[in-house]
Amino acid sequence: MGRRALKMRPIAGLGNQRPLGRLVSSYIVLLGGSLISWKSNKQGAVSKSSSKAEYMAISNAASEVTWAVRILEELGVTNLKPVTLYCDNQSTIHIAKNPIHHERNKHIEINVHFTRNKVLDDLLELHHLPTHQQLADVFTKALSGPQFKILLSKLGMTEASATSSLRGGGE
Repeated sequence: MGRRALKMRPIAGLGNQRPLGRLVSSYIVLLGGSLISWKSNKQGAVSKSSSKAEYMAISNAASEVTWAVRILEELGVTNLKPVTLYCDNQSTIHIAKNPIHHERNKHIEINVHFTRNKVLDDLLELHHLPTHQQLADVFTKALSGPQFKILLSKLGMTEASATSSLRGGGE
């Protein structure tokens, strides 16, 4: 049996919360092409760098994927690892993949390095994804109409037709 595609798409962004510097983080979890989990919330701390904010977001996503893999394996779903985690910040990916401590990332708390441990344990595989392709942007950013529709269609969400009914049968 082939590897099942469990994918994470976390993002940290300003959203509409510019004044205080606290960013909105969100992530989505896809199994195959189906959305199975998502979350969007304001980060608990003010970040001085976009890399740190994004790293905090992928740390939250890494916690969620650890839980999701454990639950799915208990339900008999196998071949989930490594889970692909997409990030639009190259510096964040480098910090997570590089176990060497650098002066430039000393401001990142130890508890956030949970992500690095999951990468080293082969649970997560980090990949770059351009910002305009980040599906989690639907939860954090005011997008243009066309971009919003593109991302919704990639999530498998479509507009209900005017004739649809909860009763079924077109009534």
